[in-house]
Amino acid sequence: MTRSCTKFKRREGTAGILGHLYETKLISLFYFRAIHEEAIEEFQLASNVDKVGAFDDICFKTRVTGFEKPISVFIQAKHRENKNQTLAIDLATYFISYLNIRKHFDPKNEDSFFKSTYDEAECLFVIYTTAKDEFGNSSDIASEYTEVVYDLIGTAAGGTVKQPDQQQERVNWLCEIAMKEQMIQLADCMCKCIHDEINLDNLLSDELMLRYHYILAQQVLHVDDLQPDGETRVATFRADFFDNYENYLTVFKDSLYKEILKRRTIDTNDIARLLNESLTDPTDVTKLSKVIGTVIIYNKGVFEMNKQYKEYYTPDLKRLHNVSHVTVEQATDLAGRQILSELQVKVPAAFGNKDLTLCSNENRKKRRIKHLITKITEKLENCQFSKIVAINESSPKEFLELNGGLAGAIGNIFVLDDETKLMKITDNFESLETNAKLLYESLNKEIELINKTKQGHRDLLRAEEQINLRQYRFSFNVYKFPKVLLEYNEYEKHLARDFLNKLIIYSSQADEKTVEKKLKAEIEESLTLNDSFYAKIDEIFLKYHNEIQDWWLKPKEADYLTKDGELFKNATRYMIADPLTSSLSVPFVRLMRQYNYTFTDDALHSLGLSDQELTTIVVAEYSTLTVAKVMQYLKNKDYAALDIAHIARLEVDMRNALRRELSFTNENKVLIFVCDDVMGYKNKRALKNIAEAVRGKRSIIIANQTSAILLQRYFRAARTVCDERNGLMDLSEDCRRRVFANAGVEVELEQKDMRVELKAFVGA
Repeated sequence: MTRSCTKFKRREGTAGILGHLYETKLISLFYFRAIHEEAIEEFQLASNVDKVGAFDDICFKTRVTGFEKPISVFIQAKHRENKNQTLAIDLATYFISYLNIRKHFDPKNEDSFFKSTYDEAECLFVIYTTAKDEFGNSSDIASEYTEVVYDLIGTAAGGTVKQPDQQQERVNWLCEIAMKEQMIQLADCMCKCIHDEINLDNLLSDELMLRYHYILAQQVLHVDDLQPDGETRVATFRADFFDNYENYLTVFKDSLYKEILKRRTIDTNDIARLLNESLTDPTDVTKLSKVIGTVIIYNKGVFEMNKQYKEYYTPDLKRLHNVSHVTVEQATDLAGRQILSELQVKVPAAFGNKDLTLCSNENRKKRRIKHLITKITEKLENCQFSKIVAINESSPKEFLELNGGLAGAIGNIFVLDDETKLMKITDNFESLETNAKLLYESLNKEIELINKTKQGHRDLLRAEEQINLRQYRFSFNVYKFPKVLLEYNEYEKHLARDFLNKLIIYSSQADEKTVEKKLKAEIEESLTLNDSFYAKIDEIFLKYHNEIQDWWLKPKEADYLTKDGELFKNATRYMIADPLTSSLSVPFVRLMRQYNYTFTDDALHSLGLSDQELTTIVVAEYSTLTVAKVMQYLKNKDYAALDIAHIARLEVDMRNALRRELSFTNENKVLIFVCDDVMGYKNKRALKNIAEAVRGKRSIIIANQTSAILLQRYFRAARTVCDERNGLMDLSEDCRRRVFANAGVEVELEQKDMRVELKAFVGA
């Protein structure tokens, strides 16, 4: 497995997911098993991977001893508290995700997880749930690859592992979905071509454009003759395209309108006026067409402002409440066709296969023609009795390619036979352009010569022994060949069957609590703990799970977890080095992380913490929020968080042991102490002992104003700062969203300080 890239991109919103414990505990279990399984030679583990759709929760790629291919597993984890609940499986959504994942695999991809062709990896797509599976028409599976994966991710002996049957009706339905997805992606590519967002030379390198450019030239675009540069043509949109409501073409058109309107430029001086006009008379299709899809977005029945304009314009979109879906469609259609009907689009010379694409050098052109004729006549002679020539991926690449190969002859030399739906050689010579005419003439001369040669060796040549081009039909089963019919074919059927063959449903699996128990048992089995080791399995699990959570919560980009990773080792090393500190700190840290507060960079920097200062007292009105802020500030450092009041309640021998341990703590570790109440005798005594033990260590003490005065007696060299940035606007955007979702608070963000509400929410 290559190491060209050790990071993966995270999708947005990862850190805002509530109830993520199931996912992080599954990751903890899978990672633990992977690093301890000798047969797993190497692996990469990621979570919440960007742009892979529904199977983004856990992605795992591994090389296993004895297996030729690496195994790539894409998992969606679905936790249900009611284990008797039946899981609803949306095959369409999962199939679209499968199609997206296939596209990610590319030998040129810098991300080593996807740096290969799809077929060079054994990919499995897993729906993993605690719920029951009553998916109709499914079957048990038996595969050496799935057995390896089960050993890695299985959590319930009574669970089931099945996959959907490959019913023909189901395959056909998935083929239709694949076609619609292709139309959406094709529209995106077409829009990029219109807006020069894609290099013209690379347009037909796009696999979808290569497969559909002939159909586009027949049903969407009118492609003109070759331009003087000899390399381009000019295309305009056909008038009948806008009124064509054929199923797949409608999907393409609607998607193209969406992309075109998204990129439409409106003069900033006109936006306010156009918005006002459309809102004043919302049922007027013409007025709505001026802003729909560009300034105002219509999504699943809801009108909203485009983010690009939201900051500058605040129209009352409630006035559009009664605008019907039909009106929106009409306005979108009007806007889209007005833009497209006026466009002239530059396309490569080969676009639409108006002519056979050949090199301009005459000698090389003749050699290419001769090569093609030789290959074609060989195929013809081998099929003299069946008269059906099958051409597939096994043919030489140069014989099949677009430039100088048969792919460039589709639509000119080879045309559709309406009766058989196979291809035939055209009999309309006059419709051909220069290169196609040259091939056509040369092929007919060669056929005539072959027939004469045969006749010369025989007194009588039977009719079936002659090569008559009109009698032959051609079956092209080549993925990168232009399609001539806008319908699914063997390739889409292959996609549907491959998806059904690779989709695995793990149902009735262990719930979040049981996964934790199972992991603890496996940790205990792997470690040798002597009786004097205070930090038991619970504490090791908590520290290890916290390490996984820290990794899981990293936004935008994170490192892959690998075989030589240190996360589990860090947890055991941490517990062994400072067992008492760890056992007291981990539950406290875990509790804080359940609140899942994150702050803006400005709020963090307002603390004024410095790596150069040994001791800092932070005066805080709400210690819970300040502890969360300090933990976020120290997220890349080794730290422990302790509550003085809790320490004071420990038995004397335990307090003394903790004091000794703190005095020998590694100087790189930062110690966080929460001192909300130090006025009691026990608390004062505990505080004094702690202050003596950590002298010379880097410490951050969080206290209220009253306690801070006493603290300065024990930590004389400490600098005192005040944490005054605990308002709602000091929280990160994701965190604010979570607070509102959980507390149900609705206020004007700019006008009200939320500390009171936050205090009630967190119990601070």
